[in-house]
Amino acid sequence: MTNEIPPELKEKEARYLAFRTGWKGTLTDLIILALSGCYFTLSFPGIDWCLPAWTALIPLIALCIGRSPLRAFFYGLTFSYFWNLTGCFFLREIMIFIPFIFGVVLGVFTALFAAGIPFICRYVLYPVNVQLAGCRKRNEYCFFPFGRELLCCISLAAWWTFVEWIRSWIFTGFPWNLVCATQWDNTPFIQICEFTGMYGISFLIVLFNFSAYFAIRKGYYAIRKKEWHIPWVFLIAAGACLLNYFAASAWMPHREKQLEQEEICKIGIGVVQPHLSQRRSGGMALILDALEHCSSLTEKLLADEKAKKEPVPLTLIAWPESAVPHPYYALTDAGTAYRQRVRTLLSSGNIPILLGTITAGDFVPPDKYNLFNSALLVKHGYPKDYRDLFYDTAGCYSKVHLVPYGEFIPLNDRFPALGKMVGMGRNLTPGKGFYPLELEKLRAGVLICYEDVFPYTARNQVRSGANMLLVITNDAWYPTSYEPIQHYANSVFRTVETRLPMVRCGNSDYSVLIDALGRTVDSIYEDPGLKKSGSKKFIVPVPQKHEMTFYTRYGNLFVLLCSLLAFCGFGFAMYQKIQLRRAFAKNLTVE
Repeated sequence: MTNEIPPELKEKEARYLAFRTGWKGTLTDLIILALSGCYFTLSFPGIDWCLPAWTALIPLIALCIGRSPLRAFFYGLTFSYFWNLTGCFFLREIMIFIPFIFGVVLGVFTALFAAGIPFICRYVLYPVNVQLAGCRKRNEYCFFPFGRELLCCISLAAWWTFVEWIRSWIFTGFPWNLVCATQWDNTPFIQICEFTGMYGISFLIVLFNFSAYFAIRKGYYAIRKKEWHIPWVFLIAAGACLLNYFAASAWMPHREKQLEQEEICKIGIGVVQPHLSQRRSGGMALILDALEHCSSLTEKLLADEKAKKEPVPLTLIAWPESAVPHPYYALTDAGTAYRQRVRTLLSSGNIPILLGTITAGDFVPPDKYNLFNSALLVKHGYPKDYRDLFYDTAGCYSKVHLVPYGEFIPLNDRFPALGKMVGMGRNLTPGKGFYPLELEKLRAGVLICYEDVFPYTARNQVRSGANMLLVITNDAWYPTSYEPIQHYANSVFRTVETRLPMVRCGNSDYSVLIDALGRTVDSIYEDPGLKKSGSKKFIVPVPQKHEMTFYTRYGNLFVLLCSLLAFCGFGFAMYQKIQLRRAFAKNLTVE
């Protein structure tokens, strides 16, 4: 009896191989990847559809396995381009071409990840003797050993996590809408961030996608060959995700009690949301209009405070970042009007105000000063010394992590033409460090603009002594897109990582109070995304003696673990490749 393949089957396989290796097969792959990249976007803040997060990577995995690393690189680039193009399409509101460039830049990171898929899968999943038997034998090798499949899934999920971490800091970083952001409102699931940071969430989701692919593959071959094999790796990955969810759900009440047992002081913080259009320039009229909006909302807070006489007094009032588009200490008519109005508010209520403004310092010869994007804490001063321009200053924090091309131009000193071409009219200087602003029992770790999407900023503020996080931001650049909710959602992880409450003060929306478990417990309006002016006092439970979390204290140890796991996967694959070459050379010698 022979094992010859029937001619009709040979012909069918030949047609399929011609399709897969030809331009039609490649075009089909690219269309599938583009659609799955767009599909992945549906799980991110703004749409918040759960299913894509757990399934969207499966087509990418399926199409990269068995390909060359170079082809897998371009497949990953295609998938990620359409994911990040649609996910960051809000950038069109600045300049229409930016999201198309961003899609390519961010796509490189997923492409690097994808390039590792065929290498690890080929040499980890298939034993040397199977590979020596040829392509047909490898294609018939349907059911992978448990240990090899588990190592493949874990090492590739770790590889994704490591690449994601690189994306979060290289070239100033952009940790916006990482995979973990899909779970921002899944409160129990994100509690692990206290130990792993946001990268632990990404690891679990990618691990699930890989194990789901192998489970689907195993099920397909089980039906064809009528051999049932339990998808143990999928059960382990799904079990890890479910365990994380249900264990955290059961543990959250206990953790909440632990946080309540800390020495808590309730502090009233007033938040002003003026809902102003973006107005970096525009003259005196727009400056005074913004000043009037913020002042009238502040007066409402002060009036309510006097009328209600609540047991928790108003301790601080926060204005958004750059709400009034003029430096507070500028020696101009607008600057004088700005200071006079604020000082009137300070004297009438005797309650400090946190302002977002541009400040100057560090004289740079011959005739310039460094400019900073700052949060300025001002309080009622001493009327006897009005000649001192800074008499009301109680503290100042200057933004450390600036926005490239928005607040500074990289390499502007070497290539001035670049600044003229793409700059936004300024080149700010980063602040010198993270210093909480102190006020009575409050040590506010201030984060300005999109600093709240970077884990290290909140960590450093807490390590410097902050006992709460205070975000002032201005998302008026994006009045018609999902950017504000994505910004807000990405900042939720900072509260879980540090176990500190966060007060968020936005210009148009998402002025909220988030507790130490990542839950939004108060907002100016019932719908925090409502674009409308308003003001409200939040009662914030501020711990006076706070125990730093594992993540705050030790940082990205989980990422280090992931890098080691990825190294193990690549190392084992390389070892298998060397063994294969030796075995192949030995067979040639024998023949």
